[in-house]
Amino acid sequence: MANTKIPVELSSTPGIVDNSNATAITIDSSENVGIGTASPQKALNVFADGTAPVRFERNTSDGQVIQIYKDGSPISSIGTNSTGIGNSSPQAGLDLGSSAKGTWSSGNAYHYPSGNAYIKVQGTAAEDDWIGIAGNYNQSSGSANLLLQANLRLVNEQAGNYIGSEAQSVTSADITFGKLIGGSSTGVNATKSEFMRIDSSGNLLVGTTATDRTTDDGVSVNGYGFVDVSRSSNISGRFTRRATDGNILDFRKDSTTIGSIGSFVGYPYIGKGDTTLLFNPDGDRIIPRGTNGGARDATIDLGGTSDRFKDLYLSGGAYLGGTAAANQLDDYEEGTWTAELKGSTGSATTPVTRTGTYTKVGNLVHVQVSFVNVNTTGASGAIQVTGLPFTNTSANASTVTLGQYTKLAHSADSNPIAYINPSVNLIQMTQFNDSAVGANWFITGTTGVYLYISATYTI
Repeated sequence: MANTKIPVELSSTPGIVDNSNATAITIDSSENVGIGTASPQKALNVFADGTAPVRFERNTSDGQVIQIYKDGSPISSIGTNSTGIGNSSPQAGLDLGSSAKGTWSSGNAYHYPSGNAYIKVQGTAAEDDWIGIAGNYNQSSGSANLLLQANLRLVNEQAGNYIGSEAQSVTSADITFGKLIGGSSTGVNATKSEFMRIDSSGNLLVGTTATDRTTDDGVSVNGYGFVDVSRSSNISGRFTRRATDGNILDFRKDSTTIGSIGSFVGYPYIGKGDTTLLFNPDGDRIIPRGTNGGARDATIDLGGTSDRFKDLYLSGGAYLGGTAAANQLDDYEEGTWTAELKGSTGSATTPVTRTGTYTKVGNLVHVQVSFVNVNTTGASGAIQVTGLPFTNTSANASTVTLGQYTKLAHSADSNPIAYINPSVNLIQMTQFNDSAVGANWFITGTTGVYLYISATYTI
């Protein structure tokens, strides 16, 4: 039927009043009713210019103001203190029913939000620039999951960031952060790629889902002040101080600094206060230093009277009391040597050998040996002790101290002496009379011979 126009004015009885004699209500051929419009687009089209077109009001008590039905059944409701979408009996300010929630997808795959979004806010007509909230509650396990996701891509992809709450038990859940990747076309699910989570114990986990750093890479920070970092086959931390030298890390016990690691002219130092060590790779040295790695010479001890190191292993020398070459102690050695008591022209029938000891300090060596109750039968010539561990390099002869000697006869008016000539490694013996005339001191071939000697010479 054609549009029907009813210009009426009922001023004193119930009805529709149009004081301007304009069309107030239009009913078109599709039975659409228009109020304030002559071209209704829906079953009821209410139009007002510059003011709210419809007012719904409930008096006295709180409760439903508007109910929406489908096929005779209520599906949504707007009330004075709650709104239900997909829920005709809302329990909260905004209550989305199961028909609006969709279903939850477990694991790493998350549904495209058109089927699994509590709320979807979309910036464009295309499937991009949206945010969504999705989740579910598992009644059998009593656990709940929640996902806040966002897509800021300018293509039809589900790719963006998310914040999620993942149930671990009935009473605990982890908060997760990451990105969604994949979903190359409209309606295609994406895959979760997690960056970080806060677990139900309050541990912050970056790049990992476990607190044990012995088995995988990542960062763990727990609620009681422990940081655990692990990275496979690469550095696991970096601390940078820019511009000036000074401390990079401070270590504290309560409120007191107990040590630091810092930088001095590009070299690292470690220590506390004015007692630090500087590591200089250019000079291959570890250097005692002062505050912030600054210069401090001849003031720091290594060990103490009751705090000693055990062994010191050096391949070079030690400078003692100065830094000149003369102050260098470059060698120390202890050992044994095999000494033979013999004559210059022949050994004893059974060679007389004994084990002596030596101590070498720098270029000086001290030797000693004892022959006790030995048999020199068969020996001939001037007395000698051979087998010194090192050759005498001095330009002069070195004296030898004679201790006890028995049955090695010499002239009654002479004094026996022993010495080490230059460029030899044997001890020779002679005797001088009162006129300082020297003569050989010959060995006596007999039994019960004793001889104790020691010497220090240059090598």
